[in-house]
Amino acid sequence: MAIERTERTALQANVVGAALAALQPVIALFLDAGISTHEVTRLIRWASVDEAASRQRRLGKKPSISRIAAATGLTRAEVSQLLASPPPTTGNLKLAPRASDKVIAAWLSDPDFLEPTGKPRPLTYSEGTINFSELVRRSGSDIPPRALLNELLASKLVTELLGGTHLPAPSDSHASLPEMDAIAEFGSKMNALGSTLIRNLENAEPVRLFEALVHVADVSDVQFPKVARELARRCNTFSQAAERYLLDHTDGASSPDSERGARGLGVIVAVIERHTRDLEPRRS
Repeated sequence: MAIERTERTALQANVVGAALAALQPVIALFLDAGISTHEVTRLIRWASVDEAASRQRRLGKKPSISRIAAATGLTRAEVSQLLASPPPTTGNLKLAPRASDKVIAAWLSDPDFLEPTGKPRPLTYSEGTINFSELVRRSGSDIPPRALLNELLASKLVTELLGGTHLPAPSDSHASLPEMDAIAEFGSKMNALGSTLIRNLENAEPVRLFEALVHVADVSDVQFPKVARELARRCNTFSQAAERYLLDHTDGASSPDSERGARGLGVIVAVIERHTRDLEPRRS
């Protein structure tokens, strides 16, 4: 029994390390979008319950609240609540405000920090009685005002004016439609790649669904544009050929041989990423 427990602990440690590395780009997206760690935790809880329920459905069984609770570590009451709640998509997601959100909300609503016209008043950091430091105090945050101001400036929620005063950024500074489409594609592509890698781990056969990640460390600034264009051209040529092949072999009246060929067609994913600084080693 001790050996089994040691093996499981080692597996869990490896999974946690792998998940931490995989989550880094997703966490960056959360931070850029202003989604708090509290909300990230809530999303993970919902996704865990949804995946556990989906596994039971794939076996032709009705999801069992008790089994999901046993698998996820949540209570039966928590599982019931999450199963009854809709997917946390943008249409129904109510985000818990961060400290920075509370500061901006107070700036836009507290009469002491508004002009007679109702617009937010430009604030200095600490001069006078009505200033940014006082705004932070009234919002109830325990974060030092200087740290909050620096984060608001870095996240472009606040702009700095001449004379050292500050104002909330215009509310229309949201992501454009192309950016929104790109974010949606990011999710679907990450899901497809992640599912493929998981199938690799579960597949006992030598055939790999994902072959390799190739990292070339030394590509000069002069070479990179040419290399990127050539790889993009070749990937585009391959994707067009793959699309034509699939259209020719998945018309609904395919022969068994052609169906086997279509199922056997692999997928090539090329990611071209440029780092302009040395990669920092990941701390374990």
